Amino acid sequence: MEEVDAAAPVAPFVQQLYKLVHEGLHITWAADGAALVIPDPTKFAADRCPVYFKHSNWTSFARMLNMYEFRRRKSADGSAVFAHPHFTRDGARLARVVRKKRASSSSWEDVDAVGKSLAAEDVARAAASGVDWRHRCRELRRRVEQLEAENARLRDEPAVVPRQREPPDRTTFCDDLFSPKRRRSGGCF
Repeated sequence: MEEVDAAAPVAPFVQQLYKLVHEGLHITWAADGAALVIPDPTKFAADRCPVYFKHSNWTSFARMLNMYEFRRRKSADGSAVFAHPHFTRDGARLARVVRKKRASSSSWEDVDAVGKSLAAEDVARAAASGVDWRHRCRELRRRVEQLEAENARLRDEPAVVPRQREPPDRTTFCDDLFSPKRRRSGGCF
């Protein structure tokens, strides 16, 4: 658990949230006191958000909760339920710990560690599946080589490549156009 600094101020959003929930209009504590319950998010956003925040947008309010690491819980009755381990009915002194998410300096190291962990899981899953992946890779490489060779052969084969149509010779075209046979049939002129 994080160390609670007695001198650290409570974030303004968290202060406003405590005021809101203690006011009890459109937002209450869950029965266990460990979560916030908003029975009608639309009404809450329209009535209470403008009083405490500079907007009346439910999505913006939910985004702020997310930024402060509140997690949405499932609710059977359609109400919005959010919880944070340090934001509880009886834990006002822990409110100092509730802070906005910050990108840590080691975030890339964390991403790398997660990536390695996922890769290790993939390898373990592949090994457990019984598929010989090396054999499968060799087969795929062999098939790619076959297709490349076939493409090269087809590209070089003259019968397959359509020849570009050459424009007709002008003299033959004119001779044909003005031929006696065409004149008899009503031709062009």
